[in-house]
This record gives sequence, C-alpha cells and structure tokens, in this order.
Amino acid sequence: MSVTTYKFNQSSLTGFFQENRVFLGMCAALLTCFLFSIMNGFVKALSAHHAIVELAFYRNLIGILLLTMFLGGTSKWALLKTKRPFVHVIRGTIGTMGLLMTFAAFAILPMSEATVLLFAQTLLIPVLSIFFLREKIGKHRWSAIMVGFVGVLVIANPNLGGLPMPGVACALIGAFFCAVVGVFLRWIGRTEDPMAVTFYFALSGIIITGVAMPFFYTPLQPGEIWLLLGMGVTGILGQYMLSASYRLAPASVVAPFNYFSLIWASMIDMLIWQHVPGWPVFLGGTVIIGANLFIIWRESFLRRNGRKDVRPEPASVARPSLSLSSAPAVSKIVTGV
Repeated sequence: MSVTTYKFNQSSLTGFFQENRVFLGMCAALLTCFLFSIMNGFVKALSAHHAIVELAFYRNLIGILLLTMFLGGTSKWALLKTKRPFVHVIRGTIGTMGLLMTFAAFAILPMSEATVLLFAQTLLIPVLSIFFLREKIGKHRWSAIMVGFVGVLVIANPNLGGLPMPGVACALIGAFFCAVVGVFLRWIGRTEDPMAVTFYFALSGIIITGVAMPFFYTPLQPGEIWLLLGMGVTGILGQYMLSASYRLAPASVVAPFNYFSLIWASMIDMLIWQHVPGWPVFLGGTVIIGANLFIIWRESFLRRNGRKDVRPEPASVARPSLSLSSAPAVSKIVTGV
C-alpha cells in the first residue's frame, strides 16, 4: 500500500509540474533576480574591508560545500562524470575572471549603475556566437546591438553620470567574460550534465583564487562571517533558481525577468547606501533593456519560423527536474557566472 501511495504522489507531482512549469519558471526567474541582488549587496558591504579575490574564494568555497552536501546526501556523484575536463578548466577560468570583474564593479560603483552596465553581456552574446557557434546575425539584431551600446555610453559617459572609469571598465570587462561564459554554456550544455558544469566551475574558482589568497587574506571582523555565509548561500541558491527557471520555461519567457534586477538593485542602493540613481541610469537602462528585449523577440521569431541559423532552445525534459542547468541563449547577470 505504501508503495502504491508513493507512486500516486509522484505521479501527481509530475502532473503539477507539467501543467504549471511555465508559471513556476517565471516565479523562479523573479526569485533569481532577488537572490543575486542580495548577494551583490553582501559583496558590496564586504568589499569595504576585503579584497575581491577573497570574496570570490569564499563565494565558491561555500557554494561547493553546499553542492558536496547535496551530492553526498542524494548519492548522485555520478552527475560529476565528464568527457571534457579541459573544457571545464577553460570555462572555470573565464568564469572566475568574470566573477572577479563583476564583484569589482559592484565594489566600486553603486549597485544600480553596475547592474545596468552588466546588461551589456546580453548584447555581446549574439556577436560572440558568430565566432564560436557560427551563428548568423541579421541586420535587425545588429541594429539592436548598436542601439543597446548607445545606452551603455549614456550611462558610462563621465560628463553625464560622473561614474568612476575603473568601475565602468570592470563592469564592461565583466560583461564580456560573462557573455563568453554564456556562449560556452550553450555549447557544452549540449553534452555535459548541468551539475558537473556548476561543480567544476566552483572548483576551478577555488583553485584560481586560492593561489592568490595568501597575498590578499584579511582576518574576518566580528559579524562578517554572517555576511560571507549570506553571500555564499544566496549565490548558490540564485544559481539554482536560475537553472530551474530555464529548465521549466522557454528562454524567451524567462529572460525578460532579468531586468527586475535593476529594481532590486535600486531599492538596495536607496535603503542601505542612500544612493538615488540618476537619470542617465534610467535613460541608458531603458535603451539597453529595449534593445535586449528586441533581440529576445527577434530570436524567438526566427526560431518559430524555422530559421536554421538560430539554434533552437533545448527541449524540456519529460520529468519535472530542478537540477542545475546550463545557461540559455540569453544570459542572466552571471554574478554566479
């Protein structure tokens, strides 16, 4: 009887996920934006007394400890099997550079400004896809990309926004690295298990930043351990929710929720640091977001009409899985890179 009841419950749960998977994906996307914004807030607070290398090390260390606990508790170590170890090394190295630059941007700039500049990564992914995935970009998307970068210039222009150039440079370099990671994930996600991709990224990050830790280590102050734990937990949960959102719903549905990050970041700026974003942020942000949404719509339109130069979205699995998944065509703000 107990076995029969278990199968019934599993069947009911499967039916629930199948019937509501798009709605659940949208909810997961909203939660992702919130969690990553909170993580970035922890990063900004901790950066006053700690180097960015330290924060990246602790973020990956806490993340891999949580992943190890999950794998050990569920006996799913087989998920870490890979046939492309060298690819994981490259992905981990690029991802770690992106994480360091992203953290540096949030340490130097107000959160709202850093967030909207990092939206540029979505503009870069189609361009990089030309070289890495041999995809074709038509005149409509090229136009949207150029318009989007006009928005970046509006925000970055020191005569308008008065932003420190080192922070702007870190944000744009971070956006570039995150875009490269997004393209990598579109490639290796076809063959590699998502858990392996996430685990080996965290492991690579620990090794790369760990080598530099002796030169940057600063003893933790009382109370900072809770900030570090908050940074690590929100980071890994955000990555989990990000992966779940794209597993449950199409990329064209989930990706626009990315821009709620600007709302959360602006609220944290005003509540914690008493910083009110200036008009260049909202003007440039509107241009960037509009260009990104057009790119999302255009890719979805071409996919629906059977264009061969647009890679189709990965087919959803038959079972309702919330395991960590690779990033889609349109990347999130990959502070969890």
